[in-house]
Amino acid sequence: MSEFTRPSGDTTPPQDDADRHQVVRSLFNQAVALEDTERRWFLQTLEDRDLAADVERLLESSACCGTFRDKNSSCDGS
Repeated sequence: MSEFTRPSGDTTPPQDDADRHQVVRSLFNQAVALEDTERRWFLQTLEDRDLAADVERLLESSACCGTFRDKNSSCDGS
């Protein structure tokens, strides 16, 4: 198992939508590189629960549309 590291970057809520989008995208890119178990841990370590939820929704959306395929995804593509 790989060694866990805390998410990089400031996870406090950004002041505007552009900053928030950048933070969500950065966290999404970090999460994509992780295995399923590591990804869940990664999301749980985020202090901003709204931010974690945004990243999780983006991961789920990406898995369902084929951008990011999670081998454990239940999406059937229809």
